[in-house]
Amino acid sequence: DLPGEPIYPRRLVYYFCTHLKIIPQPTFLLDITGYESVKRQAIEAYDSQFVKPEKNRAIVDWVADGNRYLGSRIGVTAAEPFFMREELGIADLQAVL
Repeated sequence: DLPGEPIYPRRLVYYFCTHLKIIPQPTFLLDITGYESVKRQAIEAYDSQFVKPEKNRAIVDWVADGNRYLGSRIGVTAAEPFFMREELGIADLQAVL
């Protein structure tokens, strides 16, 4: 038995998971300016994966560099990429300009 009614999301938004061989072409970019150090601390919290292994230490900087690059595409300091497979409806064009 299921614990409740099924959930049918209105739409799916995908976060771009880091992959060193793919350059993202996101649907939209979210400004994360001011949260860069929080993100770095969160990544570095996975000490056994991204800090201790010398070969993986560069990934932390690679992620930060990518966020700065994506931010530059929308005129901010840093941004996160997201993807959608279906159209996103908006009510006001000014909201996206």
